[in-house]
Amino acid sequence: MPDFDYWLISTGPRGKSVPGGMYKRERQEDKPRNFIGVANIDAAVQEFKGAGGMEVMGKQEVTGQGWSFIGADPEGNMIALWEQVPARPMQRAAKKPRRVAKKIKKSRSRR
Repeated sequence: MPDFDYWLISTGPRGKSVPGGMYKRERQEDKPRNFIGVANIDAAVQEFKGAGGMEVMGKQEVTGQGWSFIGADPEGNMIALWEQVPARPMQRAAKKPRRVAKKIKKSRSRR
């Protein structure tokens, strides 16, 4: 999204904290939104709706990051579900071919 500032936040050291994010409100009617990490967003959306939640913004892909769904609970509180895409291993740059010096055995001719 152009001109969309988003900051990652953390409550402590990596792996031992509650991660989160924060961004500037785009519209006056925007309210705080809690994101809940889920292993399977499709199953979580069905469970959310089955418990009385209403869809505000359907499942959307955040390219290269994951999937999000935004809903409202029966009291109107905004809740978002988030499924993180597994991190891909970094691709290594192609190795340049190594020049291998060949040992050439010279034959001596006896004449």
